[in-house]
Amino acid sequence: VSEQTIRQSAEEYVRAALEGKADPAERTEGKARWQGDVVLQAQGPVRIELRPLSDHPLRGPALLRAELLVAGKSQRVLTITVDTRVYREVLVASRAIRRGEAFTADLVEKAERDVTIQKEGFYTDVAQLAGQRARRPIAYGAVVGRDHGEAVPAIRRGDVVTLLLETKRMQLTAQGVAVQDAGVGEPIRVRNPESGKVVQGHVVDGQTVRM
Repeated sequence: VSEQTIRQSAEEYVRAALEGKADPAERTEGKARWQGDVVLQAQGPVRIELRPLSDHPLRGPALLRAELLVAGKSQRVLTITVDTRVYREVLVASRAIRRGEAFTADLVEKAERDVTIQKEGFYTDVAQLAGQRARRPIAYGAVVGRDHGEAVPAIRRGDVVTLLLETKRMQLTAQGVAVQDAGVGEPIRVRNPESGKVVQGHVVDGQTVRM
C-alpha cells in the first residue's frame, strides 16, 4: 500500500467527517503525517477502514486508527496523525497599534488567518471593538485577539467624580478623585480629598461612581 494512498485515505476521511459540521465561514485543510509504503503478506484488493482514536474534535493534530484489510481480513493496523487547520477571515492590525490606542475602523482590516487554536479568540467585525482600546502593542498583520482589548476608560486617574451612596431611604453624594482608570461597570478606587481615605465603587458613567 503506497504512502500516497494511506495519506489520501486519511485526508478524505477527515474531509468527509467535517462536511456539514464546520462553520460555513471557515475553511479547513487536513494533511496526513505518514511516511513509507506498507507491505502486506496477502494478495488482493486492500480496503482501509479509519476511525478516530479519541472523542476530541478533528481540529489541529488528531490521531486516526487505520486498519488495512485484504479480503475482509485485518492485515495491519496503523496510527496516523492528521493535522487539520482551520482558516477564516478575521480582523488583523492594518498597521502597528500602540498600547492604549482606541480601536477605530482604520486600524484593522479583514484577512484570512489560521484560527485553529483561536476558536473564540478573535474578532470578525469592527463593531465588536466599539468602546475598546489596545491592552498591549499589536504588530502589523497580527490577529486582533480577545485578549488584546480592554474597555476605554470612562473615568481616568485624576478625574473628579461624584460618589453616590444609595439606600432605600436616602441618597448621599460626595466628591472624590479617581486613583485609577476604569470603564463603565468596572470597579474603581476613589480618594476622598478631605479625609485622604480611598474607597472602592463601580463606575456608573463618566462622572459617577456608585458605592
